[in-house]
Amino acid sequence: MEKSCETCGHYTEDRHCKLASNICYPDQDWIPKDAPDLVNHPAHYEQSCSLECIQVMELVFGANAVRGFCLCNAFKYMWRYKNKNGLEDLKKAQWYMDYAKDYVPVGDPTYEFMGELLDQLMEKENDNRKCDS
Repeated sequence: MEKSCETCGHYTEDRHCKLASNICYPDQDWIPKDAPDLVNHPAHYEQSCSLECIQVMELVFGANAVRGFCLCNAFKYMWRYKNKNGLEDLKKAQWYMDYAKDYVPVGDPTYEFMGELLDQLMEKENDNRKCDS
């Protein structure tokens, strides 16, 4: 029995469509339902303990260092997304922005600027994908 993707209705028993910020792109390649999550929990960052690398970094280097690390990584993924992994890189940038959110003072201009930039890039990528279909 086929199931439907909550976003677009495209879904089969063993595969699902790629999603980006809750926007479905059914014209893209289908990926296995059990494919590793390369954005939120990449296997190469999980070891034999229950903590991920970024959580250990927080313990070792502190919240301020992790905040800077997250913002710099988000910037890196936004910078290279067109020339490397496209939408996946924008998703990774969003992940780092979301992680940094707990450590950024309210109204932080750098965080707000980067959030606005990421929103614009995601919207542009979405528009480009709609035009391609």
